[in-house]
Amino acid sequence: MVQASIQALCQSGRCLDPAGRTQDGLSSDAQAPEGSHGLFGLRFLRTHRVRTYSPWVAASVRQQVQTFLLRWSLQLNPSAEIYLSVDDTNAPKYRGSKGFEGAAFHYNHTEGRATYGYAIVSLRLTAGTCSFAVSFRLYLREETVRKLNRGRPRDARLTHASKLDLAREMLTEVQSLLPKDRKIYVLFDRWYASKELIGYCREQSWHVICSLRSNRCLDGKSPNKVRLRNNEYAPTRVKGYSTDTTTTYLTYLLRGEVKGVGEVLVIVSKRNLRDKSREYFLCTNLSLRARGVLDRYAHRYQIESDYLYLKDRLGAADFRQRSLEGINKYLTVCFVTLTYLQWRQHQLEDARNLADVQRQHQHEHSVKFLTHVCQIALEHQAVLPALKAVGLLGTTP
Repeated sequence: MVQASIQALCQSGRCLDPAGRTQDGLSSDAQAPEGSHGLFGLRFLRTHRVRTYSPWVAASVRQQVQTFLLRWSLQLNPSAEIYLSVDDTNAPKYRGSKGFEGAAFHYNHTEGRATYGYAIVSLRLTAGTCSFAVSFRLYLREETVRKLNRGRPRDARLTHASKLDLAREMLTEVQSLLPKDRKIYVLFDRWYASKELIGYCREQSWHVICSLRSNRCLDGKSPNKVRLRNNEYAPTRVKGYSTDTTTTYLTYLLRGEVKGVGEVLVIVSKRNLRDKSREYFLCTNLSLRARGVLDRYAHRYQIESDYLYLKDRLGAADFRQRSLEGINKYLTVCFVTLTYLQWRQHQLEDARNLADVQRQHQHEHSVKFLTHVCQIALEHQAVLPALKAVGLLGTTP
């Protein structure tokens, strides 16, 4: 189904330009080998025309892939808890490049300053052995939306949405696909810990686990003003999600009411007795203890791995499109590629990570392509017709 959605995307993009060539750069009579629609073998996905003008809708492609993967993962893990992780990242662009539509300065949490480019809010789902990116949204600042709307007709104007609004929009999008009889946890960091978003999750009977600012009030008092002696902390062993190692933290469990949220648990945590700084985690499931909360919150680490792979290996920030529609389509291709790799990882027994999946996919595509070229060469008893048939040799004038 994932490959079928990708192939449908490929077919929708193969249309002729005025020069009589398909938009993937191959001549119109070029024949691609059967089953060679792998994402890493498609040149049309890297062309400007297909991503900007080709008649396919980015939201529709994301919706089809998302629906299939949600149903597939829930059927494969019928009783596992479900974790929905929300986070955002920056796609930086060169500061002097002013031609990118919608680009602006966004605060970068990693660098601790504002960087020029785009902000992307995404949603990730984990259910048992299945884990993959579900959806994403481009975040535009309010002044950026006003600037873009000046040159747009009334029926094509944009509507500003905050990052919290985008997170809620993505959660609403998957809400109808999630079972009612499962425990569902929504995970996010302190920047999304608003009473509106937490309240929305509680309305859906979902639990929330998130990091918390130290100045948030619990029973009218900030947790950072609670003085704790060293002997009041309990050692808690937390298993790392990316490795098999465990880390011991010192934790203390508080229970109280947060204004606008209700009664919650707050875990006070620090690395060791000498550590002067403390971290705070909120959990709406009152039956859990510190280890259960931190073990579940560790699932949020996967979304950071997604961002690393998207930007370093799939080039999510390396686009050259100028229009907002083209940029959105480019990012859709990157996210569909990521979900395809995550889906294939479950099909390959010896794939330890996404890099192994990518190498295996490229190998399979190369074998199919070379087999197709060799078959044409054997039919014509010559190499040149085979190279010409697959577009590797230009036509002699």
